[in-house]
Amino acid sequence: MKDLRKLSEIDAVIEKAIKLDISFNASIQNFTYNDYWVNEIQRSYFDKRITKLDKKIEKVIDKNDKGHIAYLQGITQNIKTKLEELSELKLDDLKDIDYQKQGWDVYLNYPHNPPEDSSLELWLPQPETGKDDRHAYVLQIVGSFYELSYDEVSTKTQEELNSILVEKHDLQDDELQLVYSKAHLIYIIQLHGKLLKELFQKFQSILNLIFKLSKYENGDFSLGSNEVRKKKGKLFFKGRKYQLAYIFKFLYDYDYISGSVNQNKADTPIKEFINESETYYFENDEPVKIEKFGKEWSKVGKHAENHVYKEIEFIEELMVNLEKRIEHLKNTD
Repeated sequence: MKDLRKLSEIDAVIEKAIKLDISFNASIQNFTYNDYWVNEIQRSYFDKRITKLDKKIEKVIDKNDKGHIAYLQGITQNIKTKLEELSELKLDDLKDIDYQKQGWDVYLNYPHNPPEDSSLELWLPQPETGKDDRHAYVLQIVGSFYELSYDEVSTKTQEELNSILVEKHDLQDDELQLVYSKAHLIYIIQLHGKLLKELFQKFQSILNLIFKLSKYENGDFSLGSNEVRKKKGKLFFKGRKYQLAYIFKFLYDYDYISGSVNQNKADTPIKEFINESETYYFENDEPVKIEKFGKEWSKVGKHAENHVYKEIEFIEELMVNLEKRIEHLKNTD
């Protein structure tokens, strides 16, 4: 009975963490995420969810208890389903989304608990107050709605960007506010998706460990299907799967590589080459063979899942290492 009560406690925390309930209030042109206004939720909200769950999992889950194992399998499948549902919500199309088709509640009356600030009011990062760094992200998302490039947005202040939207796209004040509310919503949904992925990987990692231990206890010391024996002909990429796509897409776009013997533009053979090769990346320190590389390739340079910002960070890190390499070569005798 005590174990059941403990599982109920952790289940309540998990269900609260994976819940995605969105509503729209037309009177103030703003959205709520699980009853919180999207422009007021901080990144720390999601970090605290993970921290709280980590403590609960460590304290409650018994890896030797069959009931607990069954629970883990069920909740892992549930989170996987939530991730699949989230992937169907095409964030790139959110600018023109039909709220009712998504099943979101729409309210016309002025809310009894309105947000303190308008969605147009963006803050700069303030670690001492817990305010996150969404300013640049929201501006980039707003710009992407109107096909403005990363560079076009990054060189402008919010006031300058707003002027472009008002003058070139004839946006009224309430329309401008709605655009920013949608950008806040995308930012929050992306953080929600990141939380789901972290939880899924966490629970899947626990289940993988339990599976291995059970095999060892039964005298089976062979490697599992997802583990790779060290032998010739394998490449282990130490970064993320999408970062490998950044590298190959760069080499392709700037004519360092080609999928054609005539050196013409042909990217399909390159993607097929990666899929068919013994190339692996790591998830939770476990090697995973790269498959469906074309899916990662198609995301490069897109705002979906923050890939523009991720690629910029990756390139900046790469540039630092290239500078180190240049210095090393300059100092070589």
